[in-house]
Amino acid sequence: TSKAEVAAAALDAGAKIVNDVTGGRGDDAMWPLLAERAAGCIIMHMQGTPRTMQRAPSYHDVIIEVGDFFRQQFARALKFGLDPMTLAFDPGIGFGKTLEHNLSLLKHLPRLRVEDRPLVVGVSRKAFLGKISGHNGSMHNRLLPTVAFTS
Repeated sequence: TSKAEVAAAALDAGAKIVNDVTGGRGDDAMWPLLAERAAGCIIMHMQGTPRTMQRAPSYHDVIIEVGDFFRQQFARALKFGLDPMTLAFDPGIGFGKTLEHNLSLLKHLPRLRVEDRPLVVGVSRKAFLGKISGHNGSMHNRLLPTVAFTS
């Protein structure tokens, strides 16, 4: 989610971790909520917004830029009092990135690590799998490439 109100409802229902698709940039109330509830957070990178993210994504160096974003958001989370052991990072495969950006991020995942915190990589049935496997049709055709990639 990107909204603190939705995150609060999820935490009230028993969730322990919030996956913030804006990486902490979408709602000013998110960081204080996470700190107050001692909740975990997955900080995802996305260039732009869901409406604009795939309109000609551009990076000078996607590895450096995503890594810098993670370090900045890690520092922000700590300033709000989040426990660093509750943080994980997601490079946002398919969120404001071209096929080349996605492949570069996947190739260089170790360079994205921040303070030995975990990386979470969501690739399930993503469009880039269809492009590299030749199964550009329905999501159903991306199941086998997903299984192969994640195994």
